[in-house]
Amino acid sequence: MKRFLLISLIWPGYLLAQDNARQIEMTQLLLIKNHQVLSGNKQPDGLAEHSETVLRKAERYRYQGDFDKAVPLYQQAAQLNPKRQGYIGYVHLAFLHDYSRAMQYLNAYDALTPTFDDIEGNNPVSYYRGVIYLKTNEFALAIEQLNKSIGDIERKHGSEWVNYRYYVSRARAFLATSQPQKALDDLDKAVANYKKSALAYYHRGLALVQLGRTAEAKSAFQDAQFFFGAKRVEALQAGQAVIPEDQLFPLYESEIEAAIDQLKLKP
Repeated sequence: MKRFLLISLIWPGYLLAQDNARQIEMTQLLLIKNHQVLSGNKQPDGLAEHSETVLRKAERYRYQGDFDKAVPLYQQAAQLNPKRQGYIGYVHLAFLHDYSRAMQYLNAYDALTPTFDDIEGNNPVSYYRGVIYLKTNEFALAIEQLNKSIGDIERKHGSEWVNYRYYVSRARAFLATSQPQKALDDLDKAVANYKKSALAYYHRGLALVQLGRTAEAKSAFQDAQFFFGAKRVEALQAGQAVIPEDQLFPLYESEIEAAIDQLKLKP
């Protein structure tokens, strides 16, 4: 039986919840996936089931740190069910740090529907491509892919619906290519979409440093330090682990402290 994912109503007051990053992220996912309908090219049930069995085995080896056994099993799972190539690509990006294989899997997954920027997890493939290019220092290509991730949503729904991490990631590429004003513009949008983001404030500070606005940079770094600490306290009080804001680019408190110390050395 086919299932249709259709957004026809936006519940009242939802835009007022922009400070809740998770709600923003999940709503963005729904917006991106609005067009999707389960279609043809369905794998036979037996193959799909076998693929999931192989995938679970690969995951167990990965959790144990036995990557030599995990990698060929991921490959086998992808061959059995090509629709799992997106997830397997993400695993190679986020956990195995094999960017070449990650790109191959993600491209193959995206090619299943050539006219659409496919979704894996909560993000489009173009975003993951952008992240890979950031990690391999191919910044022009990173900007190109992140332009796609951001532009598709901005054109249809406005900047307030864009995942703030996309803006931070593109700002990284702008900073790496000495385009601090473009980075700052993106980071202002990121902060507007999530006002408690240590990640956004930290990179905002970096952009302001490049622009020579050191007093504002210091304030941005201090905001980053405050929100970083507040998130840690909140997690500890709830008895939860402290999860990085962006698991693909984790920010450490030592980085914020180093940025503040560096400003103290400036005349």
